[in-house]
Amino acid sequence: MSGSCGWGCAEDRQYVGVGVFVCWLWAFVVLRVLLLVVCLLVCCFGLLCVLCVYIIQ
Repeated sequence: MSGSCGWGCAEDRQYVGVGVFVCWLWAFVVLRVLLLVVCLLVCCFGLLCVLCVYIIQ
């Protein structure tokens, strides 16, 4: 766990892979929440709201 082997270790690659996955997962969740907020803000347009809800689900 000294990290002296740099990025070549399988353990390091595994941790980087998990980190990237978690980052993408958070980005996906945040994006969905932002989409939901935007869609709620424009929900007064009716049909657009239905389309947004359909896209998010």
